[in-house]
Amino acid sequence: IDQVISDLKPDDIINGQVIRIADFGVFVDINGVDGLLPISEISWDRIKHPSDILKTGQRLDVKILKIDYDTKRISLTLKRMQPNPWDEIKELYSEGQMVEGTVNKVTTFGVFVNIYKNIEALLPISEISDEENINIFSIYNQGDFIKAKIKKFSPDEHRIALTVK
Repeated sequence: IDQVISDLKPDDIINGQVIRIADFGVFVDINGVDGLLPISEISWDRIKHPSDILKTGQRLDVKILKIDYDTKRISLTLKRMQPNPWDEIKELYSEGQMVEGTVNKVTTFGVFVNIYKNIEALLPISEISDEENINIFSIYNQGDFIKAKIKKFSPDEHRIALTVK
């Protein structure tokens, strides 16, 4: 195990095999050493469970994020081997621009709208109406197509706020 770990370094791309899937991520066997691929590092898209994307026994190329040589733990990533969609939208969008998208989720505080390659923008309830007690669930449903204006654009923070006022 020590020899395998000492031969690895961050940013190496290696092939491994999925050996166990948990709610929080996937364990990948790398030449006899377990590496953890956290759910947040599987895809740029939001995923509910790692088993929606990966299967036990599957082989895949992963990138080493970091290695803790003392505890012999390896952190892996799959998503950072793909282009970051947030980098792409920096050139496409700006504050004040009108956008179109599909409602992904309606919550008590606002609506999440998919505007580009599974990038979600938030339409806060305060930007929907000036009325005090609006029932957001009677206005928007998952799958609705909407048009809105970008009120705040912070791609480096992975945040976009919309308004329909």
